[in-house]
Amino acid sequence: MNIYYIFYSRLEITSDLTLFGAILYKQKNVHKLVKELNIVWQGIWVYLTANNEIEGKKKKDYMVYTLYYSDLKDIKDMNIENCITTYISSNENFLDIDNPDIDKIIDILFL
Repeated sequence: MNIYYIFYSRLEITSDLTLFGAILYKQKNVHKLVKELNIVWQGIWVYLTANNEIEGKKKKDYMVYTLYYSDLKDIKDMNIENCITTYISSNENFLDIDNPDIDKIIDILFL
């Protein structure tokens, strides 16, 4: 059992989102966290967007990390009822990203 599955299990049981913010911003290997968490919990984006305890910047950061570090297949699987598509298209400042990886973002947006 890996650390990401344990993290997912804890969130699922307790809904303790303070842990989410702490790990997201203090994790040295945030790319691994995001990639693995998106694999073991395809509904994480639905959960995060529905939860008002997480501020908008953390949601946006998580989505940017998802676009950068997750495989296209995993992003497609996470786009439950077009939740990712809706989030990006309705957030007019979404592409206001520090040091954006333009090629990666374009590839994903044209799925």
